[in-house]
Amino acid sequence: MSKIFVHFLIGFFIFLFSCSSLKAQEKYTISGYIKDAQNGEILLGSNVYVSEIQNGAVSNVYGFYSITLEAGEYNIRYSYTGYNSKSIKLILKNDTTVNLELGSSNVELNAINITGEKEHENVTSLQMGVEKIDIMTIKSIPQFLG
Repeated sequence: MSKIFVHFLIGFFIFLFSCSSLKAQEKYTISGYIKDAQNGEILLGSNVYVSEIQNGAVSNVYGFYSITLEAGEYNIRYSYTGYNSKSIKLILKNDTTVNLELGSSNVELNAINITGEKEHENVTSLQMGVEKIDIMTIKSIPQFLG
């Protein structure tokens, strides 16, 4: 009977310690929508980058993104081509919703001139190509089906 009790206690403590280690590894989700600040349109394909894990996500066709991370402190960068990036610092303790609006960035480029030149024409006449072959060369060519 005492062996059963000892095995029960060992099993109980193993279970107890495994549950406490599971608590330390809890994961939470950061999710939200990314939109244009001027007109509220969704920005599909927006980048969400978490620098601490050097990984991230891309928003779907609805502008929605979702990243699952362990509890902790993270720097998250939101970006989209042609828009100003935004970075936030987030302490993740539970599931969090972060909806963002990104403003467009106007970049003015210097003027460029495109010029073209007509290619030099090598064709001087409309005559087909002519190859001269002497009679001895023609006689030495094997005949086809003959």
